[in-house]
Amino acid sequence: MYVSGYLSIIGITTTAWCKVMHFPEHPLFLAGTILIISCLFLPTFFMHLYKKKMPASIGEKKLYIWGFIGLFSLLVGWLLKFMHLPFGALLMTISVAIINFVFFPMFLFRKYRKNAGM
Repeated sequence: MYVSGYLSIIGITTTAWCKVMHFPEHPLFLAGTILIISCLFLPTFFMHLYKKKMPASIGEKKLYIWGFIGLFSLLVGWLLKFMHLPFGALLMTISVAIINFVFFPMFLFRKYRKNAGM
């Protein structure tokens, strides 16, 4: 998890630098960074959170699953959109709907109940 997180940070900064310097290779760095984040970092990070909360409630596990699905599909949608491949916009729309109407309400409701002492 730490290695893939470190590679993701290197990829993000390298991509931004290549874009600012107008290097023609920046789409290659962008695609590699998105692939590292979505295929290496996110799965290991969410598995770590999922295992850490094993004794937690089913609702909390569902929260992590929906968060992973939303972020993964958003990153893959971005990649498809940047590479001008089909279904990028559709996947991004679905992922934004999942994040805004499933993940965030579940997350905020859990935080509200926890802070309200319910």
